[in-house]
Amino acid sequence: MAINKTKRLAAYAMSLVLLIQILCGINIYAAETESDKYEYEPGNFILDQNNTLSWKNPKSDKLQSVSVYMLSDDGEETDVTNTLTAVKSNGSNTAVNTSSAIVRLPNASDSDNKVCNVRTIFRFSDGTVRNLIIGETYGTTAVFIQQAHSSTPNPNNPGSYLNVDVYNGSAAAKASLSNTVVKSGNNSLKVESNKTDNSYFAVQFGGLNANTSYSVSMQVNTVETAKYDFDGVNITLPDTGGKWQTVAFDYTTGTSTSFKIKPIGASREVYFDDITFTQKGSNMPWLTMGFETHDISAPNNLDAVNAYAGDGKVKLKWETQKSYFLGYINVYQKATNGELLLRARLKRPGSSQVILSDLENDIEHTFVIKVQSSNNAWAYGLETDGITVTATPHLYSDKLSIVQTLEGYSAELESLVAQCKSKNLIPSYEIAEANVAGVFAKKVRRLYNDFDYDEIAMYEPKVTPIYNEVKQRLNDIISGKAESISVRDYDIASNEIKDGSLVATSKDGTKNQVVGIGYNAFYGDINDLKDMDSVGVKVIQFNGNDTGPVSFITYDESIQDYVINTEKAEKAIADFREEMDYCRERGIMVDIGTPVHYSDDVSSKSGASDYKSAGGSYGTFINFNPTSDTAKKMLKKYYEIFIPIVYEYKDIVTSLTIVNEPYFEAYDKSYYYDKWTAYLEDKYTDISSLNSVYNTAYSSFDDVKMPEWIPGRDENSTEPHTTQLHMDYRLFVTDIMYEFFSYCIGEINKYTNGEIPCGVKTMEFFRERISRWKTSYSRAISYDYEKIMELLDFNGMDSFSFYMDSRGEREESNTISAKLSWYDFTTSIKDVPIFDTETHLAVDDADSTADGCQMEDTPILADFMAASAWMGAIHGCDLAAVWTWADPWQKTDMQNTTFTRRPDAMLKMSRTALDARRLSDEINAFQGAKRDVAILYSYECLMQNLQYQSNMFTVYNTLIQKGQKPLYVTDNSIDKITDCSLLVIPGNLLTKESTVDAILGYISNGGKVIVIGENSFSRDMYNKPLESGTLKNKVASLKSNATVISANLLNDTSKSDFESGAADKIETALKNLGLMNTRLVDKRTNKTASIEWNAVEYNGDTLISACNYSDNPITVTVEKDGKMRTNISDIKNNLNNLSDITLEPFVPVILKVPSSEITISLLKATGAETFNIEKGKTFSVKLAAENIDSESVVTAKAIAALYCGDDLVSAKTTFDISLNKGNKKTAYISGISVPDDDREYTLKIMLWDGTQLCRPLEKPKVITE
Repeated sequence: MAINKTKRLAAYAMSLVLLIQILCGINIYAAETESDKYEYEPGNFILDQNNTLSWKNPKSDKLQSVSVYMLSDDGEETDVTNTLTAVKSNGSNTAVNTSSAIVRLPNASDSDNKVCNVRTIFRFSDGTVRNLIIGETYGTTAVFIQQAHSSTPNPNNPGSYLNVDVYNGSAAAKASLSNTVVKSGNNSLKVESNKTDNSYFAVQFGGLNANTSYSVSMQVNTVETAKYDFDGVNITLPDTGGKWQTVAFDYTTGTSTSFKIKPIGASREVYFDDITFTQKGSNMPWLTMGFETHDISAPNNLDAVNAYAGDGKVKLKWETQKSYFLGYINVYQKATNGELLLRARLKRPGSSQVILSDLENDIEHTFVIKVQSSNNAWAYGLETDGITVTATPHLYSDKLSIVQTLEGYSAELESLVAQCKSKNLIPSYEIAEANVAGVFAKKVRRLYNDFDYDEIAMYEPKVTPIYNEVKQRLNDIISGKAESISVRDYDIASNEIKDGSLVATSKDGTKNQVVGIGYNAFYGDINDLKDMDSVGVKVIQFNGNDTGPVSFITYDESIQDYVINTEKAEKAIADFREEMDYCRERGIMVDIGTPVHYSDDVSSKSGASDYKSAGGSYGTFINFNPTSDTAKKMLKKYYEIFIPIVYEYKDIVTSLTIVNEPYFEAYDKSYYYDKWTAYLEDKYTDISSLNSVYNTAYSSFDDVKMPEWIPGRDENSTEPHTTQLHMDYRLFVTDIMYEFFSYCIGEINKYTNGEIPCGVKTMEFFRERISRWKTSYSRAISYDYEKIMELLDFNGMDSFSFYMDSRGEREESNTISAKLSWYDFTTSIKDVPIFDTETHLAVDDADSTADGCQMEDTPILADFMAASAWMGAIHGCDLAAVWTWADPWQKTDMQNTTFTRRPDAMLKMSRTALDARRLSDEINAFQGAKRDVAILYSYECLMQNLQYQSNMFTVYNTLIQKGQKPLYVTDNSIDKITDCSLLVIPGNLLTKESTVDAILGYISNGGKVIVIGENSFSRDMYNKPLESGTLKNKVASLKSNATVISANLLNDTSKSDFESGAADKIETALKNLGLMNTRLVDKRTNKTASIEWNAVEYNGDTLISACNYSDNPITVTVEKDGKMRTNISDIKNNLNNLSDITLEPFVPVILKVPSSEITISLLKATGAETFNIEKGKTFSVKLAAENIDSESVVTAKAIAALYCGDDLVSAKTTFDISLNKGNKKTAYISGISVPDDDREYTLKIMLWDGTQLCRPLEKPKVITE
């Protein structure tokens, strides 16, 4: 800091000022001068009511430049330096970088939030840099500082008041209280002024008498001379050097009893304290204004502040509390002399961090972070004592090297992609994979800039293999050594649900099924959309954080109704349109969630008792009484505003998810007590009927209370599995859901004409039972799905499949096959597509290592995730939005599931999404294949028998390992079994006579039945033992005509308890019915492989979908009609000429088995000692051909083709080889010669049957010498 006290000229001028003031009767007591902190520091940052930010430049004449950047919420900076203007304190124009100039930034306020956030950078010729971030609130000059009671020693004084009085909004001045610079007591008054005109600004207080003369004395503290008008007495206050000094003068009131302090022109901060008024002729002060604020103190400190050091930067981060939202957070740097220098003042509500720049590396810096009140008229300006932290900036060269390496990878791959495009080659897979590397290159750069160095290193070993592989394939495509595969795009505006599938017109004009795999963008924004698009994703579920009721409506208490919140709605709509416009431009299909749960802040104002019941416990996503009149009014207004905007984008909006994870309990909501009673009365008519069913002795329906929870959640519980009371309760909750969903859909359809399909995101409640608690939980979140689906247009869901559980152990409950059983169940209930818009593939956890799924130790997880998404498509899922694509730089509590932390998983999900688009017709063949085996499902059995889920899942798992895709039938849809060859009853204890009658009729018509458990169908629908009689006799007849597999249906273990040979009995039944003529055989055991597989006929060939869910490879062969097949292709993974097929863990395949098969074996090549052909020689190849299984004569040719690059040099072929079934023939291709030059040649030997593409017999031979 520069020292001024030795400057004689300045001292002489000050003496002259003092002399003049003494002669005028003004008493000034000299103060010791201190260092001038404003030599390098700007000051007086003020945002006036015209949205102009102003400040005073540093005093140093070494100031070279001033730069200003507007800051957005997401940290983006916009250079606005060219909009600055500057004036001197006398009002004349001057340069922006003139020392002590008043600099103005017009239109600085964010009109939506009335907040200005800027970064100001001051550079000096000696290399000094000052970098400040300033946040200010619109209209701060109008803040009302209030003091109801001052120190009034005279008992005749009734008291005083204090406030800021502003008549001209352009006045660039500000007044506040200070508790850091005080003369006495706790507080003083601080006034700052950037005025360069006559705009009016005054601080006034009252309590004086009219037409009375006073002696006035006050304490002032200044850092430069300052001109003030004390209600007609103009005084130039001296530079007190930051010390307190007394100013005294005479003052006579007029008719007014108030006193005004008005700055004249611009001056840095002036502090006033202990302003005393004493009437002339009296020794007792009439009024002393000490600015003590009636028991109001400064706000609380932040709980904690963490400091992170970077290259020339420090990030300070804290948790923001609600009480701070309307105040400032001031960040000071402590100078070596202990002085606090402002580095940031943050005003944005919810601000939780700041990055300070232009700091010297490898030197410890000390910062003090204080909270300043700005929302309390009694304490405006008061600061906390602050939290002190230290940090040492440092250049982390090793981390920067990783960043630069990944950026280099991305740039090189981008260049190779550009070369492909220049040749009109569009390699869809390689483009997406190159962009995966690009996503993580951007991520590590952002992490580096955000001081998150610990995470950077984990990405290089994951991205480097991606770079190496994609680089090689792109180079091969460019050179012609590899094929460029393009994946179809859709005209998504043509999307519709038709014949149980989502379909759209491809760009070639054909109508195809759409199978989309993308991401749930809950934490995303427009930048994330662009990244998702770049990696091959064409499906998202829209981020609904800002499109709930709270973003559009408010409750107007004056009219007691919901109205539009215009300001918030305009912003929400603008943000929504920005993202939707991008999706439309890029052909991205969108499921829109309508997050009705974001409504509490709105509806709580209504005070309506029906909206929420006092004492009720509400879930996250239905956090109100959903059928109440108040809730319906709220939803009606919300839909009226938002849904028409959604309808504008009906060309890209595939669906509306009206409720997320619908879970609701009514038992503790008084609003539903009478409705529950009415429900029971309607069902049972009289209380005696209910007592008979419940085995109770209630006096009236009013005595029957809703149960609080499904029994059995405690592993050691001795409670019954459930009772009919619980069954009735779940059906009652189903009715509530039905009414709620029906109302929502009805209101939405008013604005969409029913053109946008509606659904809800149901959490799957099929899980393999591994504990009483998990089974109980599954039933607690359940409802009668069959009834609810009467309303809905698609099977919406929120599914779970995990490789590991939260303990780091292999998951046993939420498996892929458990998820697929739920998929197959839902499409059995209603043949409409599945939109799984929250596909969970790993346990949510803030720490990616917490659940054992850390990236370093479980590389199989990436394959697991991709396999779960792919197999979901095979089982009917047309749209999957994988959870989740979180903001890559946002630390959420979902880090373990965030694909932006898993390069390998993102890569494989991109490939899977492209595979699904490329093979959507083949996937459709599996989705639409006939289901020959039925499973009898009963919601009542699910509710009343803990073991039922395990029994049902064991049956399902057995069937999918025998090549079957089961059809679930219910008591209501039992007639569907007539289209099936086999019915399996998975341990249903409860018996409905109409169901038994239908099964007996099915048996009499040749249908086959397998019954699990001798005591199946042993109880009535109220879970009471069947009495002797007609129904019991019918059940006996059914079992006598069925295959009964022994099982303990009431075992309280976690697994099903079937007889040891149950799976073999099921397989025998399937073979006897001709349902396993094609199968996969495990080469080790020569038995049907214990993997999921399913075979369908497609375009004359057989397709087999298969996936190995174990942790070890399994090698299989394909058996068709009792014979092993060869010449098989894996069309998903682009592999050909297979016979033994090794299925790696979680790597799905689609095998293509030709309808007829000729094999041609290469016996030898003549004219050369080996098949490594020499140049300059002529040779022949000898082949053996055999018709393996075609009943008709098969004709084919063998072709030898010689290539140089992409150019065909020569080709030789055999004559037609005609073969009856079982025939073998030998054939020759002669006259093959290779030029003797320095070029590289490739020889391909192929089989062509005249219709299909040529199939290679051997890998191409490259001939170089």
